[in-house]
Amino acid sequence: MMRAKLAHAQAVLEGIATNRLDMVQTNANALVNLSELSEWQVHRTMEYGMYSDDFRGNARELSRHAKEGKLHAATLDYMQLTMTCIRCHDYMNRAGLVQVDLKSLLVQKP
Repeated sequence: MMRAKLAHAQAVLEGIATNRLDMVQTNANALVNLSELSEWQVHRTMEYGMYSDDFRGNARELSRHAKEGKLHAATLDYMQLTMTCIRCHDYMNRAGLVQVDLKSLLVQKP
C-alpha cells in the first residue's frame, strides 16, 4: 500500500514538474481510491482517521485543480498532501503504532 502511495505521489510530482495536469489528475484520483480501500484503515484511532480524511481531501482538491488547469493551486495541494503524510507518519511512529522506515520505500537506482 505504501509503495503504491509513493509511486502515485511521485507521478503527481512529475506531472507538476512537467505541466502534465492530466498525469496529476490521474494519480491524485488513484491516491483517493487507495485511501478508500479497507487495507488503508490500518488503525482505528481518532487521529489516524483525521489524517486519512485530510489526505483524501487534499488529494481531491489536487485532482480538481489539475482538472481545472490550475498548476499553482495543484502544486500547493501537493505540498499540503505531502505534509499530511509526514504528520501521519510522525504520529504513527510516536504512538508506537508502526515503525515507518521511509528508506525502505525508496526505489534503488542501479
